[in-house]
Amino acid sequence: MDWKVKCIPALTAHHVFLSPQHFDRFEQLYALLEGSHLFTKGLCKCAFLAAWDHDLTIKFRNTVLPLLRSGKIEQNRLIAKAKEDLYSRDPNMKVIYQMVMDFLQYPDQTPSEACMLSLSPNWLPVADSALEASHIIDRL
Repeated sequence: MDWKVKCIPALTAHHVFLSPQHFDRFEQLYALLEGSHLFTKGLCKCAFLAAWDHDLTIKFRNTVLPLLRSGKIEQNRLIAKAKEDLYSRDPNMKVIYQMVMDFLQYPDQTPSEACMLSLSPNWLPVADSALEASHIIDRL
């Protein structure tokens, strides 16, 4: 069975979503991506991470949609966009953006938990759930 079919049930079974809204936004992004042959595990991890926040979900959708329409998801272009956005963010968001870049550069790996050391306590659940989701997606 393809990993894409197992993804949402596996993530749901492991209770990695931070809220019902996080789940709803992820489902919307997933529906946007799932039919494309360009949908990778790395991109799925990015969608999961982006879905925790409404504004990040919109930014992710607006970045990926033109690439889907063109038929080319260029990892380098997505990484460059994340790097571009990285510099204008607060320290916590910089860690989140670094996770996005790691998910894209190393799609079959989960970044080290060391990234959580520089996060403020309020941001730890975001990174923790994203890392757990990454482990789950890697095993599919």
